[in-house]
Amino acid sequence: MRGWCQSLRAGLLTGCYPRRVGLEKFVLRPDAETGIHPDEETVAELLKGRGYATCAIGKWHVGFLPPFRPGAQGLDHYFGIYHNLDHWETKPLEAEGGGDTGCAGAARVIDGRDIRALMFGEPGARSPHGGFFFHDGKGVLRAVRSGRWKLHVSPEAALYDLGAEIGEQTDVAAAHPDVVGRLRGMFDAFEAEIAANARPVGRAAGGP
Repeated sequence: MRGWCQSLRAGLLTGCYPRRVGLEKFVLRPDAETGIHPDEETVAELLKGRGYATCAIGKWHVGFLPPFRPGAQGLDHYFGIYHNLDHWETKPLEAEGGGDTGCAGAARVIDGRDIRALMFGEPGARSPHGGFFFHDGKGVLRAVRSGRWKLHVSPEAALYDLGAEIGEQTDVAAAHPDVVGRLRGMFDAFEAEIAANARPVGRAAGGP
């Protein structure tokens, strides 16, 4: 995951790597005709389906046309801005009520896992994630981390022991070929899986 406005918000709303939902590349411009797909099941829709009232305050930035706006993604109320791109901003402050989209996602692949045990500090709690996968701003898979180890595969291969050195300065791949092999296997398997199960970005009717 990369720290762009759009991709982080897409990940938070859907529980998926942004690449899985088609929102991994940089940021949407205000004239974009794409956004979070109306068929995606967001955390707001899940909560609303369980009787919660839903609201968001702040910047949206995952689509600006009606099919992609907060009210179409399970939010009863939204107060904020759709984007903050300088002179493009034509609606500096907005209030919006909600609407229904009726998503069903029983077979939908998501990347999020239940981490309540970690958050609550339960004895023996461990991460349910075997690895974490890093993409660049164009959505290209670049690295994988598992435990203390992080393997950069592209643009140059390098292995870092984050338990010993968090700054990723010393390549220890030659000393740990077994770790390189294990992480490279994880990298390749994830690349194949997400390519097979990525979902399309939402597109406005008549858009490209």
